Amino acid sequence: MNLSPCGNSLPTGKRDRLLRLLQLPPAQAGFSLCYQPIWQASARCFSRCEALLRLHDPLLGTVPPEHFIPLAEQTDRIAALGQFALEEGCCLLAKLEEQAIPLTLHVNLSPLQLDRPKFLRMLEQILHHTGVRPERLELELTESVAAASVEQLACRMEQIRALGVSFSLDDFGSGYSSLRYLAVLPFSTIKLDKAFIHPLPHSPSYTSLVKNLIPALHELGFTVIGEGVESMAQYSMLERLGCDYMQGFFLARPMPKNELHNFLKATHPLIL
Repeated sequence: MNLSPCGNSLPTGKRDRLLRLLQLPPAQAGFSLCYQPIWQASARCFSRCEALLRLHDPLLGTVPPEHFIPLAEQTDRIAALGQFALEEGCCLLAKLEEQAIPLTLHVNLSPLQLDRPKFLRMLEQILHHTGVRPERLELELTESVAAASVEQLACRMEQIRALGVSFSLDDFGSGYSSLRYLAVLPFSTIKLDKAFIHPLPHSPSYTSLVKNLIPALHELGFTVIGEGVESMAQYSMLERLGCDYMQGFFLARPMPKNELHNFLKATHPLIL
């Protein structure tokens, strides 16, 4: 999920309304999570899921993340949204684990949250209170993780990895910093930006690029997820090229938590 800082370009009335909503507790303001399952090619089932923060307001309707995330970062409310997403997501994970439904949950994280001294303790408390195994949680950072010190960010990430939680680099290829991040930040998973996927399989140049990129990332020890899969042709191409996981509307659309359980039961071969 690539978020551009467009909060300042909103109409004044909408911006003011969002600013008021952001001062409320997230659930009271209308925030919720929906979940998009991620397909595992080798197991031929959905074994991961991305938690997506949504905002619905009676006056504004459904508000896209690129509108409220920049404002939350500017007003220092991003920590409250991040904590809400982690708490809600881990509560769902705990319920799924009780029912023996295996799932790894991806939660998007702002670098501003990671930079907070209290973040590590907050994450430990959520994992403890929900009983979720840390290896079931993967935190996603986008390619736009501009940090004052990449080395400091790496240190923070290593502290979290010591808990057993892993990291994904989202939107890989959408900017210019990816290669440096691969070298210095402890990511486990790379999510190929949809810009790589959409031209497949009709573009020879993109096909060649992805064909060489996936084994190169494997050689470096990364798991690879292809984002934005919207057709059988794209799915088949990525499967042939050795992509580990795939995510997109062709496979599964985002859904509320009350639909996710039945969806996973219906699509997982080992769940009765």
